[in-house]
Amino acid sequence: MTTTIFMDESGYTRENLMNIDQPFFTLATLHCSEQECQDYVAKFFSKVKMPELKYSKLMQNGHHQVILTFLTELAETPELVKIFVCQKRYELAKRIVQILVVPAAKKESIDLRIKGQDLAFTHDLYNYVPTLTGKDFFDDLLRRFQNMMIRLDRESYDQFFDPLFDRRYPKLDDTKNQRMLDFYLDRIKSAHTTLGYSFIGQRDTVVQSLGIPHSRPLDVAFPGAMLLMQQWRKEITDSIDLIHDKSSRMAEVMHFWNTIFHHHPPPAIRQLVANDRGSALGIARTSGQDSKVWRGIQLTDTLAGATRSWANWLLAGRKSEDWYESRLDTIMTKLQPIPNWPVPPLTADYFEKNGLTEEEARLQDELADKLTIFHRIRAIGYSYQIFPEETE
Repeated sequence: MTTTIFMDESGYTRENLMNIDQPFFTLATLHCSEQECQDYVAKFFSKVKMPELKYSKLMQNGHHQVILTFLTELAETPELVKIFVCQKRYELAKRIVQILVVPAAKKESIDLRIKGQDLAFTHDLYNYVPTLTGKDFFDDLLRRFQNMMIRLDRESYDQFFDPLFDRRYPKLDDTKNQRMLDFYLDRIKSAHTTLGYSFIGQRDTVVQSLGIPHSRPLDVAFPGAMLLMQQWRKEITDSIDLIHDKSSRMAEVMHFWNTIFHHHPPPAIRQLVANDRGSALGIARTSGQDSKVWRGIQLTDTLAGATRSWANWLLAGRKSEDWYESRLDTIMTKLQPIPNWPVPPLTADYFEKNGLTEEEARLQDELADKLTIFHRIRAIGYSYQIFPEETE
């Protein structure tokens, strides 16, 4: 048996996560066959005179109610849908922690992933530093970090770290607030003193050794797709046929994607990621297709676009007079998109629950190492296949 899953995105601005016009990136997946998607289109969009259903054009042509009617029915079977919602500015703060703070702490034998310390630090960095220093300083910090991770050169590296060490460092009147600010910024500065420029200079070399043309540390599409497919893999025991709108970024990383979701991984990897039911792991086929001829991609585009409209509405303050977004709120409550920001109530228990245990962190590192080795074996042309019956 093979299960089809469609995937599409909305609000993708590549590595520009400071885009003020599109503050959210959404990635939607739909667990339906192409025939079922054609049936949805016949039922809900039969009066829409468009050769290809695109969310932006549906909205421009006033088809708000048609979209709502379709999504209302889809929300009655939420098990068919998984959505990832990324607030880009928050994601930038998260990447500062992931790329700078966590590795620097690890050099001092401190694993901030344990008990969600990295998650708590990201939340506090994003919410408290702008309050302490003002929005302009924090925006500049995010912008300089983004520039450094896009350019990956010495000049952008110096432009990011220099203001944290010279007279441009914020000086606050309140001693307590200054200590709090120093706590957060010192953790960022420690990346310079413990890691140095080498962690920037080596990134392209490392990814190119994996067969990926360019390092894109701020890409949100690839990790978002990984997250959603890992969630699907926990529930689906059949082989998965993933169909997405063809894109240049997915083409860049497809070989690595096929390693991560290999349909017959080696036993050492299989042991680390097998779920409780012992089902087959991986994705049988991932293919980029032309959205003009696939109704499944078109409906997933509509789902992703509607989710982004809803997220923008939340960020703008949930205005009750916005009837369309208010209706979307009821639908999204049922579909439960996965957010990339903490969901209240926020307590130490929240971050600990969503963080890793020491054993989980160890296994995560072991899996990353084994996947890297497996990928390099595949990259040199070794055809690896372990059949299920051979692993019993």
